Amino acid sequence: EGPTGAVQLKDGLPAPDLIIQDELHLITGPLGTMVGLYETAVEHHCKGPDGSGPKIIASTATARQAREQIRALYGRSTTEVFPPPGIDASDNFFAYEERDPTRSRLYLGVAAPGRSVKAVTVRLYSALLSAAYRQWYNATQAGRSGAANPADTYMSLLCYFNTLRELGGALRLIQEEVAPRSERLADRLPVNDFGKANALFANRRLSFDVLELTSRVSTDGIKKARDQLGEPYTSDLKNDVALASSMISVGVDISRLGLMVINGQPRTTAEYIQASSRVGRSTPGLVVTVHNPYRPRDRSHFERFTAFHEAFYRDVEASSVTPFSSRAIDRGLAGLTVGLVRHHYRRLARSGACLDIDSVPEAANEVAEVVAQRIREHADGTEDLAKIVAGRVVSLVSDWSKAVKSLHDAGVPVSYSPWEASGGRHLLRTAMESDDDEPRLNKFKAPTSMRDVE
Repeated sequence: EGPTGAVQLKDGLPAPDLIIQDELHLITGPLGTMVGLYETAVEHHCKGPDGSGPKIIASTATARQAREQIRALYGRSTTEVFPPPGIDASDNFFAYEERDPTRSRLYLGVAAPGRSVKAVTVRLYSALLSAAYRQWYNATQAGRSGAANPADTYMSLLCYFNTLRELGGALRLIQEEVAPRSERLADRLPVNDFGKANALFANRRLSFDVLELTSRVSTDGIKKARDQLGEPYTSDLKNDVALASSMISVGVDISRLGLMVINGQPRTTAEYIQASSRVGRSTPGLVVTVHNPYRPRDRSHFERFTAFHEAFYRDVEASSVTPFSSRAIDRGLAGLTVGLVRHHYRRLARSGACLDIDSVPEAANEVAEVVAQRIREHADGTEDLAKIVAGRVVSLVSDWSKAVKSLHDAGVPVSYSPWEASGGRHLLRTAMESDDDEPRLNKFKAPTSMRDVE
């Protein structure tokens, strides 16, 4: 029963008509594989009385073989581009190509054979920070202060790293080598220019408060770092340097940022495009990539730097999504089966109702057919696989029935998960739990996160 005054819907909530999936390029690899597997249950529960599913709109800026990816994830054989292309490639009414020069980015590649990457990094960071300060100081003297200063967008340096290990080493490098060098860079002049004012650099004292945008930081910490990076250089919350991992490429939008250093060529072109697009959103941005000349891939990108950047969307890699591979089925089929059974049959929905599985004798074959049909839809030539997996689903439901009956006969209460259990045992088990005395329950290990497969 609902709360007082609540209206009970006779037929329950209607199925959703539209699902919007943002950042489709992130649902790939191990994560995409698990998402595609569990989408079988999501899609089934979202179908209306007539059997039709919701319309799905997915957006991404970096896609290759999107039709194959969407078919593997959602089982949809038809995919249409929206907005549809028109007679003008740069304007299709719904969207148009941005040609504003103030919203552009300049890419610069740096490689120094014969020098260590560490030495190059120290000199590059110092030069960028000191040069930005010179321009900011000149504009301030001209009466343009705060956010109105055109150089304010370059006063915070965003440093991208491919691994947390490299990022950790950079923190010490900035505090012990970059900061002292920035404080005296304007004094380092050629002999012939002794006594003249340095027009390129200005001595800059850096704060030791280096921000970090990585998975090691809490959600609250990420929010505070974003707010701090959005403050102008004249603010008490100003920041000089921020270190970031691949997290920065996922929905972290800070319009103020205009200066970025990418330390080493990212593993994929899609990641490179997404990460570098964090700067230059409201003002012109500068992206400097430090290539390691001793790594063949970095050296290759540096040697064809101009050609690569003139058409880097062409080099975006195809996504890999294999939801019904053998290892994915081993890890996720039990959770998928229980989810389909529990939420499809109303009498099995409540916590302790897993004991009533025998009251729905048709559940095994019906759920097995749902999974088999999804396998047929996600790729061609999968009829044999569909039969094998359907047999495993029937076997799981049979083991479910036998396991809970054995425990019930022994007077042991059984619930679906450990979070619902108030004493007794539970059907679904986490990967970290030790084996149960009832061997059939050990087949029902389910992940608590779709990323655990990594």
